[in-house]
Amino acid sequence: MRISTVVAISFSSTQETIFGEKLNKIVSSVKENERETTIEILISEARMRVHDLAHGSLMVEKNLQPELANVVKEFNVVNKQRRYLRGVGEAEPDD
Repeated sequence: MRISTVVAISFSSTQETIFGEKLNKIVSSVKENERETTIEILISEARMRVHDLAHGSLMVEKNLQPELANVVKEFNVVNKQRRYLRGVGEAEPDD
């Protein structure tokens, strides 16, 4: 399976070949049933690097940390309320 080097289009043909070979090695190194996911991850990382060449997905993660922290807090509050309601005999909703 040969992967297109669309990501490296702005580079010289030598660099394009090198990038293509490296991508092929990465994809070939994973199990066949994991290759599609691997390719999707590589494409996502490339898209993130277009917006922030130096940090890529790390910057996306950093920007999402406050939102994630709020979701975790809300989740903990909901779980605390569920435990309280379960303790006073309220019916547990079907999961």
